Formats: sequence, structure tokens, C-alpha cells
Amino acid sequence: MALSDYQQIEYIQGVSGAYIDTGIKPTRYYSIGGIYMVGITESAPYFFGVYDGTRHFSFYFSKSNSDFRWRFAQNTAQSLSPNYVIPYVEQKVKLGFTCSRSASKTTAYISLLDDTSYSSAQRNTPSQAQTATKNLFLMARNNNGSAGGYAVGSRLYSLSIHNEVSSSQSDLIAEYIPIREKTGSIPKVGLYDTVSDAPLWSGTNFVAGPDIVATTNTVRVNVNGTWVEGVPYVNVNGTWCEGKTYVNVNGTWMEGK
Repeated sequence: MALSDYQQIEYIQGVSGAYIDTGIKPTRYYSIGGIYMVGITESAPYFFGVYDGTRHFSFYFSKSNSDFRWRFAQNTAQSLSPNYVIPYVEQKVKLGFTCSRSASKTTAYISLLDDTSYSSAQRNTPSQAQTATKNLFLMARNNNGSAGGYAVGSRLYSLSIHNEVSSSQSDLIAEYIPIREKTGSIPKVGLYDTVSDAPLWSGTNFVAGPDIVATTNTVRVNVNGTWVEGVPYVNVNGTWCEGKTYVNVNGTWMEGK
């Protein structure tokens, strides 16, 4: 199967019982980041997370404390500034954590898409090997084998996972795009991983966002988590000219829509 076999949608929205099992066990040098619309209908919605009894790799919102919190490896819960709560609720934001081999630091972040506001918290990266023994879940937390902390009401627009191989090399491990099945009375709603070229579904269906549909002679690109539509241009001998896009389907070049 390929991404084109599914209908791309703007986002998946969390409901109780819905989560994506990535099949990935994070290490201490995994960076995870995505575009979300944060909802706080639950007491502690997890945007992604895993706890295997010893190690944590999680990012969530604590409704009781009115702040965002993250846990990395064996570190205790780290809170981001409550002053940043209001701007990040009920609107699209970037959130996640990045790892730095050279500085041996892990930094969690939340920012508006235009980067006008920014909040971060930094912790030392554990020197010893830290690899989770359970799979990372999206839109929930893998609590030592059981899903919980569902991100009810939150929306996931995109998410990627990188492995910081060195101070100068970052390998893409997974890149998730919201999709739904094209057919069926109740199409399954999930994510497509462009790295493994495979769909990921939940036993409990997510709520599907609007379809992403391009009109004739236009292309759609993802800009800071938002899909925008425009007329394609190509550079011909230094001059930008309006052009059409073509894709090769089974050996035949077809005009893109």
C-alpha cells in the first residue's frame, strides 16, 4: 500500500480509547516533535508517551496543575512555565523534545507556529544507556503495556521522530501524516508513516479532520503544520514560470491535481 491509497486529512482528533502504537521504543537520543491543537477535556491528556516501569518518554498537560509536563528517561517530571498555558490551549502549537549529543542536554519545547512565543525546559541527558522496553503511543501513554491518558479533544496534525546519531547527523525514524480510508461506511482514521510506508490504525476510531483536496493545477505543501494550496512554479533559466506538476504512475506520467 502507498500513501496515495488513502485520503489525507488535516488532523486526527482524540477520543477515549483511541491511540496509535508506533512500534518504536525510544532511546535517550530520540527527538520527538509534532503539531497539535491542545484540548484539556481530560485531567492529563498525553500527546505521546511511554512508561515501562522504569523509563519515561512522555509529554502531557496537567489540568490540575495548569501546566505542560514532560518526562525523559529516568528523570522526574519537568514542568514548563504556567505562564504559557493560555496561548497554547485550543490553538495549533509545536511541541516536543529534542536531544543534543554534543551538549548532553534534552530540551522540551512548546511554541506558536509563528514562533512569537516560546517555552522550554532543559534537563541533562542521562549518560547511561536508556532505551524504553515498551512501545511509544501517540495521543495516549503506554503505561507499562496498558493505554491511558487519552488526548480526548486534542488534534494531531503531524509528528516526526528523529535519532540524533551524532552532533551533526539526525536520522528520520518516522514521519506521520493523518489519513482515513477512502471507502467503507465507517472509514478507519489513523496515521501514515512515510518512512515505513505503512498505515497505523487504532482499535477505537479517531475523529477525522477535513479532507485535504487540491484543485486542478495546484499543489499543497505543509507549512508549519498547515496545509496550504498554491499554483506550482518552476525556474527556467533564472525565470520563474507557472508550471504543472506530473507524477509517474506505473510508468505513465500523469498531470497532478
